[in-house]
Amino acid sequence: MKQIDAALAYVAKGFPVIPLCWPNYNGECACGRGHLGKSIGKVPLTEHGLRDATLTKQGVNDYWNKTKLANIGVVIPDGYFVLDLDAEHNGFDSIGKLQGVIGALTETWMVTTGSGGQHYWYKTEQTIRNTVQLGGYEGLDIRGVGGYCVVPPSLHRCGQRYEVSPIWDGEITQAPAALIELCLAKQTSSIASAPILEGSITEGTRDSTLASLAGSMRRRGLS
Repeated sequence: MKQIDAALAYVAKGFPVIPLCWPNYNGECACGRGHLGKSIGKVPLTEHGLRDATLTKQGVNDYWNKTKLANIGVVIPDGYFVLDLDAEHNGFDSIGKLQGVIGALTETWMVTTGSGGQHYWYKTEQTIRNTVQLGGYEGLDIRGVGGYCVVPPSLHRCGQRYEVSPIWDGEITQAPAALIELCLAKQTSSIASAPILEGSITEGTRDSTLASLAGSMRRRGLS
């Protein structure tokens, strides 16, 4: 599918899009702006960044007729968020630990990134914003309001394209309540690295100690 056709399909579903830098097949910046490293293929090409995202057919035509090979970024609208798993930073290990705490993730529309990671797209009735290292877990970030995601069929600098995962390729579903709760948690300390307490609770301090432990767990995102 051509980039312009894919961009039009996203707009038709109500997702604002923006053209991004794209790599050549040597993994180098091809947009002429000299991007380096992880920026290649991910930097907005518009003057005002995400504020220039379009929801119209004319806007898509204007952008991609000018830069036909530009990657596609979807600016996350309110009511959605993306759990971004970075395979290069222990994301798969972290998501296993996360599900051990909050339960299994519900099936939803999922993208396999060009670097081998995953994007889990979810609906939400809460406003979810960008978060780095969700709950302290390495390789798990949140893309929400104020952020964007690279989407298929964009090309990664490693030469692989972003693709809809064959595992979960259905509609975007409602996010699990426990995941939303963790996204909204003000406390960003890691529930993955919570200290293991040793020793016994001394006599006369049971109530206060357990209340303190429960409060600590709650602040780390547990329900």
